[in-house]
Amino acid sequence: MTECTRKGCDRPAAAKGLCRRHYYQARNGSKERGTVGMSTSERVQFYTDKSGECWVWTGAKNLQGYGKLKTDEGPIKAAHRLAWEIANGPIPEGRLVLHRCDNPSCVRPEHLFLGTYVDNHQDMIQKGRSPHIGTDRPPRNYARGEKHPYAKLSDAQVEEIKAASGTQREIAARFGVTQGTVSSIRSGKNRRCVPPPQPDKGRI
Repeated sequence: MTECTRKGCDRPAAAKGLCRRHYYQARNGSKERGTVGMSTSERVQFYTDKSGECWVWTGAKNLQGYGKLKTDEGPIKAAHRLAWEIANGPIPEGRLVLHRCDNPSCVRPEHLFLGTYVDNHQDMIQKGRSPHIGTDRPPRNYARGEKHPYAKLSDAQVEEIKAASGTQREIAARFGVTQGTVSSIRSGKNRRCVPPPQPDKGRI
């Protein structure tokens, strides 16, 4: 039976080459880290879960879900870039490492490919994540209007709000939203994708 790789521990290995105790210490952020003494390559392997189609990063991540790791050289690097370099060598200057699987946490080399910033924008457009190719606007979820997962009003209701008469408080109460929501819609700050009401040309 394989023993724990932690120095001085003779308990049987349970996961990642560590016994159950040392494995959970590493996963829970104990000061007694399970990666002490490991090289960057070894730590990339340590934090990689290969149980699925995507090899998921189990270490630290940024707000977008991309893995990150402090390297032997000092700086923190993106985990998927490190995985690419380990498998394929240095990344050419000015190139990005993109995901075929569209899973930010994936570090499987077969799911990664090199591309330019333009390639990255085009890839986001094709996957419905950004219509702003060639601009400085950051990527985000660009589902708009009533298709947005957090939308509380349908496009038809927004049209009604834009055309409604009465005070903003009255309109807000009618549609079950706040006065601030009505103000943002009518001023064009929110839901600009819904066109404003057209004037009735039959009226004089």
